[in-house]
Amino acid sequence: MRPLILCYERLQRILRVLNQLGGNARIRDLERSHGIWSWEVEQAAELGWVRTFTKKPPVGRPSEIAEILNIYPSAKYPPIRRAITCDIRWRHRHFAINSVNPVGATNSWGFGMPKKYEAYMMTYPACKSKPSAAVGACRLMKRMDVRLMRRWLFCELGSEVSGDMPWTQAELIEQLEPLGYIQRVHRR
Repeated sequence: MRPLILCYERLQRILRVLNQLGGNARIRDLERSHGIWSWEVEQAAELGWVRTFTKKPPVGRPSEIAEILNIYPSAKYPPIRRAITCDIRWRHRHFAINSVNPVGATNSWGFGMPKKYEAYMMTYPACKSKPSAAVGACRLMKRMDVRLMRRWLFCELGSEVSGDMPWTQAELIEQLEPLGYIQRVHRR
């Protein structure tokens, strides 16, 4: 999931919409009609591109207004969209955990690794058929973040890493690179 950080592209959209609307608009109208959320407007105001204020009409409730600033003396640019790291999806994390956790009584030793389609069916309970679960598991196993999470979990079982599992792919790479596992993951 992408964190709530204003990116350069969304800032350009806010400025373009405000210019089309005459330089100012109610934040509620921006949310309803243009899909520009209040947190984006607040972050644009913190960066110095717009200003927000409350307008109290003689009758009715007050409105939050966003107004574009024509002079940007100290405005800063936000990062571009691809520079913002996204968290790994919860379901992908859950699939990686389910595919690594041992299950009981599947072999002569009394425990074993679940099959990939079983891990997929545990993660996505709406999936009822084994062939479609196998296809979905194959699709997920091709994802780099799932492979890195599985590698991190195997290292955690072997006590090579400790702590909580990182939430981004960059953090996973940062922790696994000193151990020498990144080359093996990238080759597949």
